[in-house]
Amino acid sequence: MPEAPAPVRTSIIPKRLRKESRRRPRFRVSIQSKLMVLLLLSSIVSVAAVVIVGYQTGRASLREAAYERLTELRESQKRAIETLFSDLTNSLVIYARGLTVVQAVAQFTAGFDQLADATINPAQQQAIVNYYNNQLIKPVERTTGEKLDITALLPTSPAQKYLQAYYTAPFTSDQDSMRFDDAGDGSAWSAANARFNGYFREIVTRFDYDDAVLLDTRGNIVYSLSKDPDLGTNILTGPYRESNLRDAYLKALGANAVDFTWITDFKPYQPQLDVPTAWLVAPVQADGRTQGVIALPLPIAKINRIMTANQQWQSAGMGRGTETYLAGPDSLMRSDSRLFVEDPDEYRRQSVAAGTPLDVVNRAIQLGGTTLLQPVASAGLRAAQRGQTGTITATDYTDNKELEAYAPLDVPNSDLHWSILATRDNSEAFAAVAAFSRALVLVTVAIILGICVASMLIAQAMVRPVRRLEAGTQKISAGDYDVTIPVTTRDEIGDLTAAFNEMSRNLEIKEGLLNEQRRENDRLLLSMMPEPVVQRYREGRRPLPRSTKTSR
Repeated sequence: MPEAPAPVRTSIIPKRLRKESRRRPRFRVSIQSKLMVLLLLSSIVSVAAVVIVGYQTGRASLREAAYERLTELRESQKRAIETLFSDLTNSLVIYARGLTVVQAVAQFTAGFDQLADATINPAQQQAIVNYYNNQLIKPVERTTGEKLDITALLPTSPAQKYLQAYYTAPFTSDQDSMRFDDAGDGSAWSAANARFNGYFREIVTRFDYDDAVLLDTRGNIVYSLSKDPDLGTNILTGPYRESNLRDAYLKALGANAVDFTWITDFKPYQPQLDVPTAWLVAPVQADGRTQGVIALPLPIAKINRIMTANQQWQSAGMGRGTETYLAGPDSLMRSDSRLFVEDPDEYRRQSVAAGTPLDVVNRAIQLGGTTLLQPVASAGLRAAQRGQTGTITATDYTDNKELEAYAPLDVPNSDLHWSILATRDNSEAFAAVAAFSRALVLVTVAIILGICVASMLIAQAMVRPVRRLEAGTQKISAGDYDVTIPVTTRDEIGDLTAAFNEMSRNLEIKEGLLNEQRRENDRLLLSMMPEPVVQRYREGRRPLPRSTKTSR
């Protein structure tokens, strides 16, 4: 009988169990996913910790650097302003002690006294009235909205009338009256003016003063370079007795020190069309006695040149949102706003929007400056007025958030209780912080993306041997024992792969032995029973009954 072919191997595991072994959970999470999540979480947590610490440290360093730069700017401007006042007072002492000023006070006083009985004609009187109406009353009323009584302002004494008839009324501009040295009337006062007017004009022109004034010991303004309506008036009893010049004059007149000086705060001065004016005064002495007082208007132009860096903000290291200014105890500016200087229309828009009255803004534009007009109600100014020095984040006069470096100003022998502020818009001050934050966010996102890609690749590389093992196991489960998986790692997975290969070889050998044994059993069965019976036995069916066999 020929040898039967080897039977097809069937698994000894029941079909139900085989199906259950292949069944997977509905929400199965693979090892690769778990590894990716683990790597991502650990990496992102580490990156987040580093980023948070770096952000806090970097942000603090950049903010501190912004504060330091603003503080340096404030201190630089503070030194410059205090040096300016020191230079002004020292120069005033030199002028007051100089022989020229001493002689000028004496000669102008004598010339003024000689005009006690001087007279003017009706035409000159009318010229004075016209001058007051056109050059003083109307401009002041137009600017301030106040009604002025001309009779209270017109000159009353003969000397005042005479001087204003010859030196004030004929001119419509200060520049013309300053250049007019001699009216040719033959008076002693005109002789003194012809001699000394050029000297005072040189001082005013070279050092940016608006005027130069000499007063005698009785309060009379015996000389004025600009020949404004205050010429010849009495500062103690005349129409301008409420001005800050009166208080400064009394201080200088009562001083005993030869080098005494005094500086007043700004206050509207009517003879100069209510323009805010501050005064530097010093006594003029001769032979140990006070002969009079010299008074110079504080040169606001010099102050503004310093506080605005001569309008060269960029070259001075100031950005577009940086400025320095002075403010007084009344919370009003004592120097010009940078926004006003650069763009008056934008200044008007922002200031009014921030709550500054429109009439105040319009007056600032009419006068050409924000001194004694623009209110500043910032926290830094309030702190400086309390004598404190420091930095703070506050809201400025245009309602913008800004960084402020503040300090009180130290000006001896003065009424100046001023503060200096260096300010910078937050958007500009912390631009480096914002740029650093953006860069940090971009770098963090890039790192996280890199981590995601790296985690996926690492997880795939780590799971790849496991997947090969899974595929090999499935082949073995299907009856294919001729499976060899390459060992690519020298770790536990590599050991597991080697053990799997060893198991596969052992199973293959055992399968061969089993097949050999099965073939041997088939030969024995065929030698003992007919082939149909053997076939039924192979297929797991019961053999036919004996009677059936006998009948065959």
